[in-house]
Amino acid sequence: MFDSLRAILSHTPLWVFALFAVLVFLGIRRMRPRPLKLGQLLLGPLILATVTLPSVIQRALHPPAGAEDLTVWMPAVWALACAAGAIIGGKAVHRLGVTRIPGSDKLMLEGSIWPLAIYVFSFSAKYFFAVSFARNPALLRDHIYLLAEAGLGGLLAGVMLGRVLLLVLKRRAARSGGAPLI
Repeated sequence: MFDSLRAILSHTPLWVFALFAVLVFLGIRRMRPRPLKLGQLLLGPLILATVTLPSVIQRALHPPAGAEDLTVWMPAVWALACAAGAIIGGKAVHRLGVTRIPGSDKLMLEGSIWPLAIYVFSFSAKYFFAVSFARNPALLRDHIYLLAEAGLGGLLAGVMLGRVLLLVLKRRAARSGGAPLI
């Protein structure tokens, strides 16, 4: 077992470890209350979309032999899962303490362990699928496996996106004198 693990880790490019370190760093920072600009809020969803969406697009444009019929389904599953995740993420924001900093374009967010958990789980899932495909290329023709990869990636990216979208909507409403911020 340790030989397998050693082989897997030794064949992992260094940038993968760097990406994991960045995700853990960002997740740990999100555990503390902090003022954030809107652009900083978008960083998490953009990273998760960057990690999950390219493989879906690549497999849709250049499908593996035996999986040609998934060219439309993989992006559709990713998008539907992303939409479902956005709903879940938006609902989760209601429990998150957020206030607008007067005279500033920043929001004060309460710390939460969820961004770290989502980052680590997303990375682990993506790594699991990549290792599985490398060790068993026949899985690249397994429709359920490919759709599961697309769906899980979309769902997790959507959760983070939903959190940001709801914060943006609440921020706009607060600016225009509408409902108070969450």
